[in-house]
Amino acid sequence: CQNECGEGVEYCIGSQWQACTAARVREERCGNGVDEDCDGTIDEGCDGCTDGATRECRSECGQGTERCSGATWRDCDAREPADEVCDGQDNDCDGLTDEDFPALGAACEDGDGPCQVAGTRVCAPDGVGTVCDAVAGAGDAETCNGVYDDCDGQTDEDLPGV
Repeated sequence: CQNECGEGVEYCIGSQWQACTAARVREERCGNGVDEDCDGTIDEGCDGCTDGATRECRSECGQGTERCSGATWRDCDAREPADEVCDGQDNDCDGLTDEDFPALGAACEDGDGPCQVAGTRVCAPDGVGTVCDAVAGAGDAETCNGVYDDCDGQTDEDLPGV
Protein backbone atom coordinates (compact mmCIF):
# COMPACT_ATOMS: atom_id res chain seq x y z
CA CYS A 1 0.00 0.00 0.00
CA GLN A 2 1.09 3.57 -0.51
CA ASN A 3 0.10 7.12 0.40
CA GLU A 4 1.68 10.59 0.21
CA CYS A 5 4.08 9.64 3.00
CA GLY A 6 5.46 6.56 1.31
CA GLU A 7 4.94 2.83 1.06
CA GLY A 8 3.75 0.41 3.69
CA VAL A 9 2.31 -3.06 4.09
CA GLU A 10 -1.24 -4.26 4.62
CA TYR A 11 -1.68 -7.44 6.60
CA CYS A 12 -4.55 -9.86 6.26
CA ILE A 13 -5.65 -10.81 9.76
CA GLY A 14 -8.82 -12.77 10.44
CA SER A 15 -9.89 -12.50 6.80
CA GLN A 16 -9.70 -8.71 7.02
CA TRP A 17 -7.15 -6.31 5.56
CA GLN A 18 -5.64 -4.23 8.29
CA ALA A 19 -4.67 -0.56 7.97
CA CYS A 20 -1.69 0.26 5.77
CA THR A 21 1.53 0.63 7.75
CA ALA A 22 2.69 3.60 5.70
CA ALA A 23 2.96 6.77 7.73
CA ARG A 24 -0.35 8.54 8.02
CA VAL A 25 -0.92 11.80 6.25
CA ARG A 26 -1.34 14.40 8.96
CA GLU A 27 -2.20 18.04 8.98
CA GLU A 28 0.81 20.34 8.83
CA ARG A 29 1.89 21.73 12.22
CA CYS A 30 3.46 25.15 11.91
CA GLY A 31 6.91 26.14 13.08
CA ASN A 32 8.44 22.74 13.77
CA GLY A 33 10.39 22.31 10.52
CA VAL A 34 8.74 18.93 9.75
CA ASP A 35 6.76 17.93 6.64
CA GLU A 36 3.86 16.21 8.45
CA ASP A 37 1.67 15.88 5.36
CA CYS A 38 4.51 14.38 3.28
CA ASP A 39 4.05 16.67 0.29
CA GLY A 40 7.70 17.73 0.15
CA THR A 41 7.08 21.20 1.62
CA ILE A 42 7.83 22.00 5.23
CA ASP A 43 5.32 24.06 7.21
CA GLU A 44 3.35 25.17 4.15
CA GLY A 45 0.10 26.92 4.76
CA CYS A 46 1.30 28.31 8.04
CA ASP A 47 0.96 31.93 6.99
CA GLY A 48 -2.78 31.54 6.98
CA CYS A 49 -3.27 33.73 3.93
CA THR A 50 -6.01 33.33 1.37
CA ASP A 51 -4.97 32.27 -2.13
CA GLY A 52 -4.84 35.24 -4.49
CA ALA A 53 -4.44 37.84 -1.73
CA THR A 54 -1.56 40.33 -2.04
CA ARG A 55 0.46 42.36 0.43
CA GLU A 56 3.45 44.65 0.47
CA CYS A 57 6.92 43.18 0.92
CA ARG A 58 10.45 44.63 1.06
CA SER A 59 13.98 43.84 -0.02
CA GLU A 60 17.22 45.77 0.44
CA CYS A 61 16.25 47.70 -2.69
CA GLY A 62 12.77 48.78 -1.68
CA GLN A 63 9.16 47.79 -1.69
CA GLY A 64 7.25 45.27 -3.77
CA THR A 65 4.19 43.03 -3.69
CA GLU A 66 3.86 39.33 -2.92
CA ARG A 67 0.95 37.00 -3.59
CA CYS A 68 -0.58 34.23 -1.49
CA SER A 69 -0.47 30.80 -3.11
CA GLY A 70 -1.14 27.52 -1.34
CA ALA A 71 -1.86 29.48 1.87
CA THR A 72 1.74 30.79 1.84
CA TRP A 73 3.09 34.22 0.90
CA ARG A 74 5.34 33.83 -2.17
CA ASP A 75 7.29 35.66 -4.86
CA CYS A 76 8.01 39.14 -3.49
CA ASP A 77 8.68 41.22 -6.60
CA ALA A 78 10.79 43.87 -4.82
CA ARG A 79 14.02 44.37 -6.75
CA GLU A 80 17.05 42.58 -5.29
CA PRO A 81 20.59 44.03 -5.24
CA ALA A 82 22.65 43.47 -8.40
CA ASP A 83 26.18 44.28 -9.54
CA GLU A 84 26.65 48.01 -10.10
CA VAL A 85 26.64 49.03 -13.76
CA CYS A 86 27.10 52.50 -15.16
CA ASP A 87 23.49 53.50 -15.91
CA GLY A 88 22.48 56.26 -13.50
CA GLN A 89 20.81 53.73 -11.16
CA ASP A 90 21.71 52.39 -7.71
CA ASN A 91 21.90 48.76 -8.86
CA ASP A 92 23.46 47.38 -5.66
CA CYS A 93 21.07 49.26 -3.37
CA ASP A 94 23.75 50.88 -1.23
CA GLY A 95 22.41 54.41 -1.60
CA LEU A 96 25.07 55.41 -4.15
CA THR A 97 24.73 55.69 -7.92
CA ASP A 98 27.48 54.46 -10.29
CA GLU A 99 30.05 54.61 -7.47
CA ASP A 100 32.20 51.93 -9.14
CA PHE A 101 32.99 54.34 -11.98
CA PRO A 102 35.19 57.10 -10.50
CA ALA A 103 35.98 58.61 -13.93
CA LEU A 104 32.29 59.35 -14.54
CA GLY A 105 31.82 63.11 -14.97
CA ALA A 106 35.55 63.85 -15.42
CA ALA A 107 36.70 66.21 -18.15
CA CYS A 108 38.02 64.61 -21.34
CA GLU A 109 38.82 65.58 -24.92
CA ASP A 110 38.90 64.10 -28.38
CA GLY A 111 40.93 65.18 -31.40
CA ASP A 112 44.18 67.11 -31.73
CA GLY A 113 45.13 70.68 -32.46
CA PRO A 114 42.34 72.77 -33.95
CA CYS A 115 40.10 69.70 -34.05
CA GLN A 116 40.27 69.09 -30.29
CA VAL A 117 36.87 69.19 -28.55
CA ALA A 118 36.29 69.12 -24.77
CA GLY A 119 33.78 66.74 -23.27
CA THR A 120 32.80 64.77 -20.17
CA ARG A 121 33.16 61.06 -19.36
CA VAL A 122 29.72 59.42 -19.48
CA CYS A 123 28.44 55.85 -19.07
CA ALA A 124 29.37 53.57 -21.96
CA PRO A 125 26.39 52.12 -23.87
CA ASP A 126 27.09 48.64 -22.42
CA GLY A 127 27.24 50.00 -18.83
CA VAL A 128 30.61 48.40 -18.03
CA GLY A 129 32.67 51.58 -18.12
CA THR A 130 32.81 55.21 -19.22
CA VAL A 131 33.55 56.92 -22.54
CA CYS A 132 34.31 60.50 -23.53
CA ASP A 133 31.29 62.19 -25.07
CA ALA A 134 33.45 64.63 -27.08
CA VAL A 135 33.59 64.14 -30.83
CA ALA A 136 36.60 65.55 -32.63
CA GLY A 137 35.89 68.41 -34.98
CA ALA A 138 35.94 67.91 -38.74
CA GLY A 139 38.45 70.68 -39.34
CA ASP A 140 38.77 73.24 -42.09
CA ALA A 141 40.43 73.38 -45.47
CA GLU A 142 44.21 73.18 -45.22
CA THR A 143 45.95 76.55 -45.34
CA CYS A 144 49.62 77.48 -45.28
CA ASN A 145 49.96 78.20 -41.55
CA GLY A 146 51.98 75.36 -39.97
CA VAL A 147 48.83 73.76 -38.48
CA TYR A 148 46.98 70.67 -39.65
CA ASP A 149 43.74 72.53 -40.27
CA ASP A 150 41.90 69.59 -41.83
CA CYS A 151 42.54 67.37 -38.78
CA ASP A 152 44.36 64.62 -40.65
CA GLY A 153 47.54 64.90 -38.55
CA GLN A 154 49.59 66.35 -41.42
CA THR A 155 50.66 70.00 -41.61
CA ASP A 156 50.21 72.07 -44.77
CA GLU A 157 50.07 69.01 -47.03
CA ASP A 158 48.58 69.22 -50.49
CA LEU A 159 49.59 72.88 -50.79
CA PRO A 160 51.68 74.03 -53.78
CA GLY A 161 55.38 74.36 -52.97
CA VAL A 162 55.23 72.56 -49.63
